[in-house]
Amino acid sequence: MINNTYLTYIPLCASSQQQESTVEVYGAINSVLAEAHETLAIMGKELSDSATIK
Repeated sequence: MINNTYLTYIPLCASSQQQESTVEVYGAINSVLAEAHETLAIMGKELSDSATIK
């Protein structure tokens, strides 16, 4: 899996419980975005490979 971080901003004025929840949600979103990024990279390579004249 590609290790990218897409979301990192956590409001400093939030309570520690809100910050923990935000970190968990951002972690889940980052995982989904990383999987999508990896899938698109694979699809892009497959399209590139199929477009190559053999």
